[in-house]
Amino acid sequence: MITGRCRFRAPQGAVRPNTTFSVARLRASCSKYSIARVNAGASVTDLTEVEGQVFSEQQFNDFLSQNKSSTVVIDFYTSWCGPCKMIAPKVEALADELKDIKFAKINLEKCESGLSKTLGIKSLPTFVAYKNGEKEATFVGANYEKWRQWVFCFV
Repeated sequence: MITGRCRFRAPQGAVRPNTTFSVARLRASCSKYSIARVNAGASVTDLTEVEGQVFSEQQFNDFLSQNKSSTVVIDFYTSWCGPCKMIAPKVEALADELKDIKFAKINLEKCESGLSKTLGIKSLPTFVAYKNGEKEATFVGANYEKWRQWVFCFV
């Protein structure tokens, strides 16, 4: 499902805002595993890479407020999601290419239960763009070409 505003004029037949498609169902419960800090050297920051703690809604809000001055695209995924694994290397490659946008990812297995519901994550992979700390748009699915067009809405 794609929602939000897009200033990019997509070519005919390309994905448009409010187009709906689903790739995978989100598992109802999030396991409690870990949280992570921003990895300065990585092009895509994994916010849930440190073992032993739970990634909370407060930490999510703190991350957004720390990056309020830039556009942030967050990839919500799980380790068992095939489409998430398929698109991950392509997300990394585009993140290396686009320095104007900050990319991050959150493993929903390593978050506090209820975070996915609070954020409105119903299918995986889900990408959410934030500008000035506010939710700007959402993209659901692993179609790389359509996702790439969606990301270029924010460049």
